[in-house]
Amino acid sequence: MKYTEKTTVRILHALERGATQKAAAAYGGVTEETFYGWCEDKPDFAQRVQEASHRGQVKLLEIIWAAGAEEKGGWRAAAWILEHRWARDFTIAAQSRSPLQEETRGPIDLVIKFNGDEKVED
Repeated sequence: MKYTEKTTVRILHALERGATQKAAAAYGGVTEETFYGWCEDKPDFAQRVQEASHRGQVKLLEIIWAAGAEEKGGWRAAAWILEHRWARDFTIAAQSRSPLQEETRGPIDLVIKFNGDEKVED
């Protein structure tokens, strides 16, 4: 498919809504191979793709934060972001790898304490 502004706008629109690059390419009507080729061959396109992805991430985080602000303490939204943004450090799997697990509190406890909510059952 030919590189056009219309195709680019469709791809960027999908990325801003949280689509994967593969899904955004398909939504734009191009193959994944074509999409990645354009990213390599067209620096302006690659930059626009990156910016659209970042805008999408921020928009989705704003929705999560707004939802968290509506519930008492909002700790669930904060915990979700910690678990998904920094999964290596803030997931149950990460806690289970820790040799100090029984001696230390997990990340969710820190979020709860930070927000002033009572501790939930372990």
